Amino acid sequence: MKETVYAALLVIGLSAFTACNNESEVKKEDTPAPAPAAAAPEPKAEETELSVTGKITGIEKGKDGYMATIEDSTGKKYTATISIVNLQKSGGTYKAHEVGETITVQGPGWSDSTGNTFIMAKQLN
Repeated sequence: MKETVYAALLVIGLSAFTACNNESEVKKEDTPAPAPAAAAPEPKAEETELSVTGKITGIEKGKDGYMATIEDSTGKKYTATISIVNLQKSGGTYKAHEVGETITVQGPGWSDSTGNTFIMAKQLN
């Protein structure tokens, strides 16, 4: 009796598995492949060349540099990425600064949707 039940379950299982495979093959053949959609370009933040001079109010150290929060004379805050690699690529010279020092950073900058302004330092004074 057990052998009959096992045989019946095996037949039902194989039938279901085979039916599923056949159905998906039919759908693939009957359904035309969708045309590849042209990738929409991601909206980029507007980049401009910036030069900012101000006092460092905060530093977050990273593996190849640091991020400095700079406040200019009008009170506007900027976040500058100061990276050894980026400065070397652009011919600049890396220098570690401390909170309270006055610094000038030049490089491409952009603002996010909340109004924060970021600069990738290419020149550092």
